[in-house]
Amino acid sequence: MNTKTVIIPANAATTRKDGSELRRHFALAFRSLDDVVTVDCSQVTQLGDEFIDECFGMLTLDYGLATFYKHVHLVHATDKHLFTIAYHINKREQQRVGRLAMTRNHIPQQRPQTSQYHYA
Repeated sequence: MNTKTVIIPANAATTRKDGSELRRHFALAFRSLDDVVTVDCSQVTQLGDEFIDECFGMLTLDYGLATFYKHVHLVHATDKHLFTIAYHINKREQQRVGRLAMTRNHIPQQRPQTSQYHYA
C-alpha cells in the first residue's frame, strides 16, 4: 500500500478552485488499487463549504462512497470539519445513486395500471 500525505495549507481551503486542485491529487490515487491519500488538516482553521464540496463531494460523485473511504484518510480535522465533509459526501452519494437509478438499465419495467377500486 502506497500512502501519500497532503497537508492542506491554512489559506488554501476556501474556494472551489482550491478544492478542484486538491481533487486532482486524489484522482491519481483512486486509479491505483492500493494508494491511500492521508489529508492532514492540522494547519486549517476553516474549511469552506465550496472547497469541501468541490474536493470531497465531487470525488464521491465520480467514484462512489466506498472508493472514497478506501482511498482517503483524514487526520487532525475538527468535529465541525468532519461533519461538513460528511454532509457533502453523503449529499453527492445520494446524487450519484439517483443518477445511476435513472439510467436505462436500472429503470424497472412498468406494470400495467390496475385500479384497486371495483365499480358495480
